[in-house]
Amino acid sequence: MHFETIDLSNTMKIVKLTVPDIFIGRSLSEVNFERDYDVKLIAHKNNGVWHTDINASVIIAPHDVLVLLGNTTEIENLVVPFSVQPFVKHRQKPPVLLRRQSGARSF
Repeated sequence: MHFETIDLSNTMKIVKLTVPDIFIGRSLSEVNFERDYDVKLIAHKNNGVWHTDINASVIIAPHDVLVLLGNTTEIENLVVPFSVQPFVKHRQKPPVLLRRQSGARSF
């Protein structure tokens, strides 16, 4: 499972993730993200098409993408058990930029 997160604040995140195997073959209503995970499904990509008007009867397929909104703890609780790599809470430091040598032309 691949995922990306966006920090909206110290307490809120958005996560975009490819669906974990455990959700495949189930309808969106069966998974019920709000009840079971305390996060809100805000978009769903199915067969290459993004949907923001969520149809609860849609069956989740391999390679579908979900976009979920929730507090940081709930997003991490949802993502961590399914992720292959550890969840990264802090962003890496940006790469060090090399200084331009004197006399070098700028573009």
